[in-house]
Amino acid sequence: MRRPVPGPTTPMDEFDLIDRFFAGEGWYTVDEVSVGPGDDCAVLDLPAGRLCVSTDTLVEGVHFPVGAPGEVVAHRVFVATVSDVAAMAARPVGLTLALTMPDADETFLQGYSDRLKALTQAYRTPLVGGNVTRGPLSVTGQVIGLASSAGPLLRTGARVGDGVFVTGSPGAAALGLAAALEALDVDAAVQAPYLFPVARVAEALAAREVLHAGIDVTDGLLADLGHVCKASGVGARLEAGALPLSPGVTLRHALAGGDDYELCVTAAADARLDEAIWTRIGAIVPAADGVACVDASGTPIPGNSTGYRHF
Repeated sequence: MRRPVPGPTTPMDEFDLIDRFFAGEGWYTVDEVSVGPGDDCAVLDLPAGRLCVSTDTLVEGVHFPVGAPGEVVAHRVFVATVSDVAAMAARPVGLTLALTMPDADETFLQGYSDRLKALTQAYRTPLVGGNVTRGPLSVTGQVIGLASSAGPLLRTGARVGDGVFVTGSPGAAALGLAAALEALDVDAAVQAPYLFPVARVAEALAAREVLHAGIDVTDGLLADLGHVCKASGVGARLEAGALPLSPGVTLRHALAGGDDYELCVTAAADARLDEAIWTRIGAIVPAADGVACVDASGTPIPGNSTGYRHF
């Protein structure tokens, strides 16, 4: 799609820009942040525990459509970054964002800032610092998470006999992306899973005690489950008929689409997980059996298990 006409621009340096769009009221704050934006570093006074730290970079035309408005860019980078903490069943305690943009487009910046404010409140995650500079549009987020008392949920804990569970409807974002590339519409319900995904922080924390391994689905369900299996030295069998497909979502969308930020976890087959949130879609099997999705007769379904590749 073509880039829309930019909004108005006002001469301002990076300090004016930060004061106007990233300071003031409306941002989530917490006593754990003793020094926030404005100094050389943020200072967080955290309880003793294990920290989970992750970084994500999103580039225009690669991770969001050319011409996407500020609220879309803000939402996607926030969720992409915070979702890594959700995958570890940890609590996000601080976020930094570095925004590179060609011009100080006021319309873009206002939408970006307003959406970030709302997300910091919704996820109780303070924005503790960042950077702005001129260049091709991209944004990088870094999140700090605090592991629960049960410890971080790793990819290495899957066991033969575990059930495989997912949140939401994998593949919905792939369907939404296809629609957005045709004609981006922030109000279209079909595009919402891609433009405005959900980070499953609360769901992971609530279930942490019974979970063995986990990952967020960013590059495709089969590919990401494959990462868990490789790290754990096991295989997996998914049942095509068990996948919770939304209307219009195909099996290929679900298995290879990516960008969902849903969680894929393993737990004991009889684990008590909230069925309104989690759907059992398969089981962990010996490594020799590989990672595959099978039909009702148990026959593997050909498909792309490599998922999205950045290079």
